[in-house]
Amino acid sequence: MPWYRRLMLIDRRILYVVIALSVAIPMFNPIGLPVPSDVIAEAAYNYIADLPAGSNVLYTYDLSASGMTELKPASDVFIDLSFQKGHNVFLMALWAEGNNFSALWADPIAEAHDAVYGENFMNLGYVVSYSAFMEQARTDLHAALNAGIDKYGNRLSEFPVMKNVTKAKDFDAVFSFNTGDPGPTAWIQQWNATEGVPILSACTSVSTPTMTNYYQAGLLKGNLGGLAGAAYAESLHGELGSATGGMDSQSLGHVVIILFLVLGNIGYFASKSAEGK
Repeated sequence: MPWYRRLMLIDRRILYVVIALSVAIPMFNPIGLPVPSDVIAEAAYNYIADLPAGSNVLYTYDLSASGMTELKPASDVFIDLSFQKGHNVFLMALWAEGNNFSALWADPIAEAHDAVYGENFMNLGYVVSYSAFMEQARTDLHAALNAGIDKYGNRLSEFPVMKNVTKAKDFDAVFSFNTGDPGPTAWIQQWNATEGVPILSACTSVSTPTMTNYYQAGLLKGNLGGLAGAAYAESLHGELGSATGGMDSQSLGHVVIILFLVLGNIGYFASKSAEGK
């Protein structure tokens, strides 16, 4: 059989296997292919990185399980960054599902950095009525947080890190990992507009255009848009995480598809040329 016929008749099962491998392997062993630079993601990373040691940074998990793939890498990078910089890390959630993810994602990183709960690390838990919480927290954060208790039912007043964190203005930044509303919009309206608290965001890809508008208007200090934004943050942080692996999988999958299309077309035009002789 002529070589060009072989190109045209490649067994589709070979195509499926090659695509499956090109997608699966980078997910477990990221390659670190270049990702497009992202000015807004870089602004978010630099803003947190530039906060001095001892800054109070609130990470709020305003998300559902649908955003796990895109938002966990962002959480991993920024929680790790804050501990590296010596920040006091506070966690909370405006969404019930986010209350589980806050501990599930952040606690292992806190443990790796030997963070001491109550001294430089706190989980403030889930608030049912976000608007009431944000309003009351302007003057009395402890009372606004479920009558002054943390995620685990402990009194906030018992922990040293809470002594100087009693109102919204005591936070040097709020970073929202979000899949919808309430999310950055609520934090901007309630704490940024009235108290001047800087707000940052990591959102799913579908929300990126909206968050870009907020950034351009000066209402957000930075934003990570979807998996691509998280992968760029990982590159800034010097690690190959799950976002990098996800982007590698997409890139290699596209390359394989294009390669087989090219081979098929080479075979087709070569056969046409041979038939014309």
